[in-house]
Formats: sequence, C-alpha cells, structure tokens
Amino acid sequence: ENHYRHFSQGYYHLTILDDARSAVPCFSAALASAPPDGETPEELRNRYRKYLGYSLAKIGQHGEAIAVLREAFALQPTLRGRNDMKTYRMLVNSLMGLAAEEDSLGNTAQATQLWEEVATRSGEVAKQRAEAIWPHLLGRAQLLLGRYGPAAEAFRQVIAQEMDTGKRYEACLDLVEALHRSGDAAGATEALNLALKTYPAKQGEVADIRRALLRSRTGADK
Repeated sequence: ENHYRHFSQGYYHLTILDDARSAVPCFSAALASAPPDGETPEELRNRYRKYLGYSLAKIGQHGEAIAVLREAFALQPTLRGRNDMKTYRMLVNSLMGLAAEEDSLGNTAQATQLWEEVATRSGEVAKQRAEAIWPHLLGRAQLLLGRYGPAAEAFRQVIAQEMDTGKRYEACLDLVEALHRSGDAAGATEALNLALKTYPAKQGEVADIRRALLRSRTGADK
C-alpha cells in the first residue's frame, strides 16, 4: 500500500540516514495517502502523525511540529513505551524552542502561554514517571514563569532522582538561580555548596558564580 511505502521511506531516512529533513515529506505523504477513517486503523494513522511531528521538531520547524503532535497526543493521551516518550519529549522541546523564539521577538504573551504548556505537560509526566528529565523541564518552565518556589521544588526533585553527575550539577545550579531570584540568599549558598560537592571538578565555575552572587547582593544592598 502507498501509505506504508511512504512511511517505510521516511523511517529509513530518519533512523538509518539520520536525515529528518528528507523524512518529513515521506511521513507527510504516508498520512495524506492513508485511506479515510474506518479503512485505516486510527492507531496506524496516529503513528504516522507522531513520526511526522518528531521529524519536524528535529529540524526545528517548531510550530508545525507542535500542531501535529498536539493532535497526535490528544487522540492518544496515554504514553505507551519508549517511542512515545521520545516523541512527547520532542513536543516539549518544540514548545520550548517556539517560546524562546516568541520571547526574542518581544511576544511575551505568546511565550508565556507556551511555557505554561511546557510546565503542564512536564508536570503531568513527572507525576507518572521517575525520569529526572521531567521535573527538570518543569522546573525550568516555572523559573521562566517567575514561580521560584515551585521551580526550586522541582529542581530538588531532580537532585534527588538524577544519577548522572553532570545533570545533577546542572540541577544544583538551576536551584541556585531559583533561590537567588526568590531572595533566599542562604538557600542559594547552600545549593551552590551542594553543586561543588556534586562535581568538585567545577570548582572554578562555582567560584565565579559565588562571586557573581556576592556582587549581586552587594549591589542590591546599596
């Protein structure tokens, strides 16, 4: 069948050649050529949508990727298996990418809506799964939305869950920023000490951050 042939070509481009740009028209053709509902199982059509959205996200076409993946996960809200998790992560990545683009253009309201969606989607998955990436994404969204308390809570969850030293260190620095912005100087210092303990090789970077925090506090006191 034509739709499956198109899908197979797209899958080859995406997974074997690592060429998402060439995969996009193939997955788009697979979805367009699939027979109407009732003749093609909706689950199969949705599979085509997910691969199309994933490929669009991978090449940075965030707006199109978001539209396709929102539809896909509205039709199938339950995340099933590893591929769904990877694709859902790409949806969140595209939301973040588009939010950054809108923010750079001064479109604050649109950026805020997108960050709200990042927070909602990441928070929902964080409640269901133990992977530290989800509370980390949630925390960064909350930080950008100015919700420093919830951001700090999410970063603490990452620190408790994350096994990778580098990512745990990043979460410590994110916690430093959240606490500093909230006005909790003592908490920020404690989090910075934890960052150094987590990754001693970053001693120079931690020292630079410590000096920057001190300058910031000194300036605020004047």
